[in-house]
Amino acid sequence: MYIFEASIFGIHIAPTWYWLMYAIGFIFCYTFVGKYSKIEKEKLDSLLFYIFLWVIGGGRLGYVLFYNPTYFLQNPNEIIALWNGWMSFHGGFLWVLIAVYIFTRKYRYKFFEITDILAVCIPIALWLGRIWNYINNELPGYAGYTGLGAMEIGGMSYFPSPLLQAFLEGIVLTGIMFYFWRRDQKIHWKIQHGKLSGIFLIGYGATRIIAEQFRLPDTHIGYLFGTEWVTLGILYSVPMLIVGVTLLLQKKSH
Repeated sequence: MYIFEASIFGIHIAPTWYWLMYAIGFIFCYTFVGKYSKIEKEKLDSLLFYIFLWVIGGGRLGYVLFYNPTYFLQNPNEIIALWNGWMSFHGGFLWVLIAVYIFTRKYRYKFFEITDILAVCIPIALWLGRIWNYINNELPGYAGYTGLGAMEIGGMSYFPSPLLQAFLEGIVLTGIMFYFWRRDQKIHWKIQHGKLSGIFLIGYGATRIIAEQFRLPDTHIGYLFGTEWVTLGILYSVPMLIVGVTLLLQKKSH
């Protein structure tokens, strides 16, 4: 969905809400990490450049491989059609971890020192992404809902699951992350690298699993294992919960 369309000197300009949300999210994270981390300016630019490329490429590749490989095998030209959306958070997240690992190896930073500060600002980017999903009438919830914020698609009314995800993954998770981050800022000697990363993994995994109960699965996939509630989103979120709990247990034992 375009924000506006214009033609200037024969050049068609049509910025989309999709890329606007991405841009705002990156600007916010860049500003936040630059202000509250110990990463030098030129190295921060390198880190965010890595993340930008890998979150876009990884998010797209994640959707291609995890959600709809058959379609993209039949339509390979669609793989690079990023303007059509179709991104996977889990895919982007996985590739961002790889980008951070490469960065920390190159510049000799601690891996969890970087992921911790990113974990605090990422929920804001998630909130922006879900707002875009709602604006673009994507990822609807159960049919027949006619209450506040209902999504109208093809003459049918749906529950606004993107708004629920924006609330849980964005607002609620942001509040949780900022609470623990601010608490650590007040008692520097108790900071344990990896703790905030663990809290984020648990928080995102849990909120995503809850939100999936109100959201329709992809039509070409449906529910899994003969159930009426298990989706790929849940399947990919469970490992995040497990890793998050493991991280916190390890930090507690030290």
